[in-house]
Amino acid sequence: MGMQTKITLLLIFLGVLPAVILGYFAVKYQEDVLAANTQMHEGFSGLIKSEVARRIRAYRNLLGTAARLLPRDPLPPLACELVLRRILEQDAEHEQGLEGVTYYDRAKRAVASAVATGGKAPKPLEPAQLFTDVVLDTYGGSPTIVTTSPVDFGQGLPGIDSFPRDFVIDSSTHETQIKFLVYGDADEIRGALVASLTPDYLSRTLNQILADLTEISQKVDIYVLDKDDRRIAATQNAKYKDESFLTTALFATLAITDPQVSQRREVKLKTFYTPDWRVVLITRADAVESLRKTKTTWQRVILIGIMASIVLGLVFARNITSPLSRLVHSALAISQGDLSHAVDVQSTDEIGDLAATFELMRINLSRMQENLKDKINELATLHDVGKAISSTLNLSELLNLILDLVMKLMKADRGSIMLLDEEKQELRIAVAKGLPQEVIVKTRVKIGEKVSGYVLETGRPLLIQDPQKSPSFQRIKDSQIYQGSLISVPLIAKEKKLGVLNLCKTETYRLDEKDLEFCKALSNQAAIAIENARLYELAIKDEMTKLFVRRYFDQRLKDEVRRAKRYRTAVTVMLLDIDHFKSFNDTYGHASGDEVLCFLSRVMRESVRNVDIVSRYGGEEFAILCPEQNLKDALTPAERIRSSVEKTELVLQGKPVRCTVSIGVACYPQDAQRPDALMELADQALYFAKNNGRNQVRAFRNLPTVSAPGEGQRKGSE
Repeated sequence: MGMQTKITLLLIFLGVLPAVILGYFAVKYQEDVLAANTQMHEGFSGLIKSEVARRIRAYRNLLGTAARLLPRDPLPPLACELVLRRILEQDAEHEQGLEGVTYYDRAKRAVASAVATGGKAPKPLEPAQLFTDVVLDTYGGSPTIVTTSPVDFGQGLPGIDSFPRDFVIDSSTHETQIKFLVYGDADEIRGALVASLTPDYLSRTLNQILADLTEISQKVDIYVLDKDDRRIAATQNAKYKDESFLTTALFATLAITDPQVSQRREVKLKTFYTPDWRVVLITRADAVESLRKTKTTWQRVILIGIMASIVLGLVFARNITSPLSRLVHSALAISQGDLSHAVDVQSTDEIGDLAATFELMRINLSRMQENLKDKINELATLHDVGKAISSTLNLSELLNLILDLVMKLMKADRGSIMLLDEEKQELRIAVAKGLPQEVIVKTRVKIGEKVSGYVLETGRPLLIQDPQKSPSFQRIKDSQIYQGSLISVPLIAKEKKLGVLNLCKTETYRLDEKDLEFCKALSNQAAIAIENARLYELAIKDEMTKLFVRRYFDQRLKDEVRRAKRYRTAVTVMLLDIDHFKSFNDTYGHASGDEVLCFLSRVMRESVRNVDIVSRYGGEEFAILCPEQNLKDALTPAERIRSSVEKTELVLQGKPVRCTVSIGVACYPQDAQRPDALMELADQALYFAKNNGRNQVRAFRNLPTVSAPGEGQRKGSE
């Protein structure tokens, strides 16, 4: 037996069983109601009687309380009106049944009146309807009310003289009113309060009672009539509730055409606190017919329930098995590694919850797969970056290469690498992209200051997604805040602080934690590469002048000559010597001589290209290698160096001093073919300049005809 069959049979059983049980009890209940219907009439009438009496008694108490608040004689109308308004306010907070209140004085004149919102004042009464002069004279201490109302309030009660009362309710003029006598300090009648109830107040009360007794109302039509046979209230489905009057004569006429009218039952509601009303209860003749119809409907419901259960069972079973089939298909796809196949099961039951769990698992696996791919790509990128930055030991080339790679990978708009000057303990921009040249040259940041100094001091990277809202940035901000997002990462190799890598995008929230983690990983490789390049430069550069040492120069010269032969290009070398340098040392001391050497080193670096190799060749002798530069082009920077040195005035030990240099120039391949021969010819040109007046640039090719030392040997060997 398949799942669909099992579910169908189960639904048939579950669908029919409640219908059988509920139908049985419904029929039995109707039979019991019909049997007990006549016994409930008296209790129902008593309920109406007590509820109407309770409501009117409550207003009697309200008027009695207000009577004690009325001012004493003389009676100011305004003060009386305030008391009357207070009566209406209290009523509005609870019953909401009063329409208006009027106060009559001892002379039977209306002193003050108050009307509820949307209501009207009580209908004016004749003096005789309040109290008579005889009553005032005869019953000073215990007065009674004498009324000319058509309603006989004394019927069934002690005589009016022997049963004094202080209030009465009157509904004889289709306006229900409550009259209350007001006594003075000597128990004398001071006046009367007359309050009119809203037209629908008592009918609302009765209708609420009738609505609550729904079971009786289904089998009985109930009418509440006043003394004039006017309908005050009726059950919701009462047959004759739309008639203005339901008199005894009308009932007699209706009994001829409607047998159920002849079965009516009447109960009077007359009590001390209620008007002279009556309740008419008419049992419906179709009650038995209703019971028969209920049985027929019950049988039909059972039959329809069986058929509906079969259909619903098949549909329901299909709705269960179909999502399960789709769920199994999706789970199979996930198990085979297809994480792009969404688990699309539209169900709100446990199967839907299971499908949602599978979908969440698929999403998490997909995210993990994407994260793994990102990690692999990140590692591959870091590997490529590592290979690229390890391809050179030239610090300047390395810094530019690192910044270019990082900005390209991060798609940054601006970036810089700042290196630490250990002597001055400040950061300087070594290389930058997207920054003005003036900013690059002038920027100096002490450790602990601004963003870069703070990052280097703490050793912690910093991500600022919005400078205007970042608490970290507000503490270390510059005087000017630029819009955008920023990452600043310290460059630390083997616990040695080297500098800071800065990246910036012009839009806020364009850099996130993922970018920060990538920059941190990349900065570790970059810091190691920079430290290696620095160590390499320490090995190949003179410590004082920061120029390349002679060994490195000779090796590069051989490499460049070999390269020039291959690509048929030129290579030019310069030899420089400070004129009369020995006199500087003798006159001002070796420390001042070192200042002159550093000064010349700085002039040379600023006067040549970045690709040119500037070297300290001897004590006060320097060499410059100019790859891919012919003699004509090389003479320009040589003359620039000579001129700059000559024009610059140095201050040594407080005295202004000027120095000059002599420069010799030789070019491959025109002057020599071998590196050592090329240096020898440049040396000859240098000494020619020194022997012929100094402070000049001489090219070997332009010297007077001389026999070049070693040249004949070079030619012979070649």
